[in-house]
Amino acid sequence: MNENINSVIHFVPLLFAALLWYVLYAFNKRVFWFRVGELIFWDAAILITTFLIWLKFF
Repeated sequence: MNENINSVIHFVPLLFAALLWYVLYAFNKRVFWFRVGELIFWDAAILITTFLIWLKFF
C-alpha cells in the first residue's frame, strides 16, 4: 500500500500545475490577455515553481 502512495505522490505537482494551467486558460478565454506562447511560458513557470516548492518539502 505504501509503495502505491509513493508512486502516485509524484503526480501531485504535475496535476496541480495542470489545474493552474486550466484556470489560466479559462480566464484568458474571457479577457484575452495572453497569446498562446505566453500561456505556454506561464504554464512552464508554474510547473517549475511547483516542482521547486514540492522538492523543498519532500
